[in-house]
Amino acid sequence: MQKLFFSTSRPGFTTTVVGFKGLSGATDGDVDDVTMNYPMSVCVDKFGNIYFSDYNAHNIRRLSTNGKVMTIGQATYGKVDGRFNEASFRNPIGICADESGDIFVADYGNNCIRRISATDFSVSTFPPNCRGEVGYSDEFSNPKFSGPYGLCFDIEGNLIVADCQNHRIRKITTGGIVTTIAGNGSSNFSDGSLLEASFSCPVCLCIDTLTNDIICTDFNNCKVRRISLSNGFVSTIIGQAGRGYSDGELSQAKFDNPVGVCAVGSDLIIADYRNQKIRKISGNLVTTVAGSEKGFRDGENPQFESPIGICYYLPRIVLVTDAEGHKIRQVFV
Repeated sequence: MQKLFFSTSRPGFTTTVVGFKGLSGATDGDVDDVTMNYPMSVCVDKFGNIYFSDYNAHNIRRLSTNGKVMTIGQATYGKVDGRFNEASFRNPIGICADESGDIFVADYGNNCIRRISATDFSVSTFPPNCRGEVGYSDEFSNPKFSGPYGLCFDIEGNLIVADCQNHRIRKITTGGIVTTIAGNGSSNFSDGSLLEASFSCPVCLCIDTLTNDIICTDFNNCKVRRISLSNGFVSTIIGQAGRGYSDGELSQAKFDNPVGVCAVGSDLIIADYRNQKIRKISGNLVTTVAGSEKGFRDGENPQFESPIGICYYLPRIVLVTDAEGHKIRQVFV
């Protein structure tokens, strides 16, 4: 898999990892021949395998360290647990690996969370008592979600869920207990105490490695928010200046529907979806790392076609799902 690595220290340098043909499809096999259909999120397990959600193909793809891609799930949508080639998803989005190597998936269209076993790739529903009924409930007997989107694990091993259409941030403990940790459920914007603050379609999450706070991209509000459980408060990092595009100090920088977010050291790297750019928050400043107008180009002056998912891969390198280009890219940050 030599194509996953490049020797450069130039920020913004971008290469394609999967999807060299740029075609919509569902071809497995050697990485050179793989096609996909609107990849949305990406993560790396502890073994170095890359997983990504193939939104329009309704399945999960796995790029192993030997350069081969396999599919987990059927090619048609549904909600079936079981063997990897018999299970089904419906428009899966968020994807995240736990410490054991199991993969958790926000099954957006089925309104539930699914788990893929690291040992045999079998699929189950998590928590198992979630029936996939759309709605909002923390009840143990039938927890309900509405369009779960982004996932991350906190330092205690709890799964944090951006429950997009419920405009809330939820937590699932290792024992399967679901609670709401932030958001009052209104599609609005307000900072404040955890359950009084409001979001409008929170989409992606990561943990700030310095503070252990949860970082959330607030899609419709075009903001990046900080959820501090220790302080019991939700605050805005970026977005006071409104929708648009501008770099600079935090109070002046603008995003247009930010989606993917990940921590790289003390920096936050964000997929700025409608601006077709990869942005970086470092200290009090926002800069553009890569991207210009919509299109496709690798190299020192790259272009993207709807960057959505992002995750830490290697020191100073992130993986990005380039959804409309049907590609997985890597960017030196």
